[in-house]
Amino acid sequence: MTMGALSFYSRIRRDKVQINYTDECRVGELTYAVEAQTDDSGVVRLRLCGVDGGGVLAAEGTLQVPSGALIDASTVLRRALIGLGKLQPPKRRGQTGGPANSFQPWTAELSGQLRESWLSKPESTPASELICELAGIHGRSRNAIRAQLAKVGCDPDVPGRALRELAAADG
Repeated sequence: MTMGALSFYSRIRRDKVQINYTDECRVGELTYAVEAQTDDSGVVRLRLCGVDGGGVLAAEGTLQVPSGALIDASTVLRRALIGLGKLQPPKRRGQTGGPANSFQPWTAELSGQLRESWLSKPESTPASELICELAGIHGRSRNAIRAQLAKVGCDPDVPGRALRELAAADG
């Protein structure tokens, strides 16, 4: 969560609290803005607005609370929002913003392309650099590339070398 600009102004005038509050923060993919102001009757009007990176409205709401009931209202809202948040299913693996194809199955075609790319390189190619390059091409993590290389019969430590060749030399 990142915080944005915060502005708070409050003063007491003739037994009335005047509030002018604004805040902005980014949580996940959304940027939220909160505004709170008291009107002449002492009621606090709170407005919440959340937009995504493209400026599309994703959350919006208003609330009116007498200024003397703000603490009680905050307790009730906090409990309600925490309870509702628990009803939301937890994020699953792969929903954390990793590489584009993270946790997607490898097709035979993609596995073949990976194998061909690896075996076509000379053994003098640094393995870590090639793995990094292939990770970018395939939208996968470096660990996923290493694991898949072994599954398709390639030595993930030496570009251009198949695991079968290594096993035959040892046998």
